[in-house]
Amino acid sequence: MRKAELLGIIALCGCAARRMGDVSPDEINWSEATRVPTVSAPAPVEDTTPAVLTRQVLADAAAQGLGHFLSEVDVSPVLEGGRFVGFRLNSARNLRRWRRAGADLRPGDVVTRINDQPIDRPERALGCLAALRDASELRIDLVRRGEAVQVRLAVTPTEVSSAP
Repeated sequence: MRKAELLGIIALCGCAARRMGDVSPDEINWSEATRVPTVSAPAPVEDTTPAVLTRQVLADAAAQGLGHFLSEVDVSPVLEGGRFVGFRLNSARNLRRWRRAGADLRPGDVVTRINDQPIDRPERALGCLAALRDASELRIDLVRRGEAVQVRLAVTPTEVSSAP
């Protein structure tokens, strides 16, 4: 390409482009210019494996401690007349799996006792968790829509790989 042709192309390109100073604020599509790209989260995969409450699951829960269990659930204390009643279950990470295993717990349930033990103080809740290691069943006393309900779930002594 000759020098004259190259200079001509460069000159044409310079004439065709607008400088940023030539664009008025009214000409800018601000909704597009300030749009933050969104990344959609992957759809949750439904866990359909059988769920069974085994002795090992309870032993692991006791070994991991109350803090670990509480990191898996969202609960809030319920008081009536200034007196502790129980903990309202707002949500839980494995709630669907718990229900498939037979633990019919629902958001809004107020858990009052576990295996006949009150959970009104941290040391009592720790005691309940430790006692689950040797329990043959899990009994959860709760209040659901103002009615007393007891959820019972047998503990399977054998090791099952798909426990809740």
